Amino acid sequence: MARRDRYPYRPDVHRRLMEAAIVGRTIAYSELGTRRAWVGAYLFRIAHEEDAAGRPPLTWIVVYKTDGKPGPGMVQAMEEINYARPGESESAVWRRADSDVFGYWRGRSVDEALAGWRPRLSDNRSTWHRFQ
Repeated sequence: MARRDRYPYRPDVHRRLMEAAIVGRTIAYSELGTRRAWVGAYLFRIAHEEDAAGRPPLTWIVVYKTDGKPGPGMVQAMEEINYARPGESESAVWRRADSDVFGYWRGRSVDEALAGWRPRLSDNRSTWHRFQ
């Protein structure tokens, strides 16, 4: 099985993230409505979808209820999509992602964002170069 096949796409989760970002709020892992065992795979795929679409790392807004911060896998995903800069601290990545994500989505409509859009990675295998 190719590595890319391990990361299923959940458009319902992607839409929830867009909706939260538009109103400027983070979303807890438990609010995603998925099985805990799969949430990381879904978020990893969405991070790559957003990167392929040329948008900031939307998955950053998924946080733990306890401390309001993303999980440790988020930094790994940001490194994979080349969002995290070499030597940049986690807190610096989070601050930059906060500004980029909420700045990008502010004032947008989910319906407008999704009109005509479909997952890019499934259409063009060349965008999966980081998975091969």
